[in-house]
Amino acid sequence: MDDESPIVETAREILESNNYHVLSATNGVDAIGIFRKQSSSIQLVLLDMMMPGINGLDNKDAMREHDANIRVIASSGLRRPNNDAERFVGVNSFLAKPYSDEQLLRIVREVLDAPTDQVD
Repeated sequence: MDDESPIVETAREILESNNYHVLSATNGVDAIGIFRKQSSSIQLVLLDMMMPGINGLDNKDAMREHDANIRVIASSGLRRPNNDAERFVGVNSFLAKPYSDEQLLRIVREVLDAPTDQVD
């Protein structure tokens, strides 16, 4: 989930070219709707923290209410976990923007391979 379409499309291309199935949303309402409908097939969510309307942290909270074990990667070019640590509870990892293809793939793999109860 990211409100910038080029970021969504680039991440989608990177992940799909590495055999990941990707569902995407460019706003928080759509992200929550997609998650609620398809949560049984979703293993991980990548959420932009700075979004108009429902931001990434609020999305994370809504998704965790639906599935407490969903793996979450928070991403931002501005907000950092050390600036808002209590709100980042329930986030498995953080990916700073801008990120490279390799950074995205590495963090996705690390979070997917980690035990489901491993949350920062």
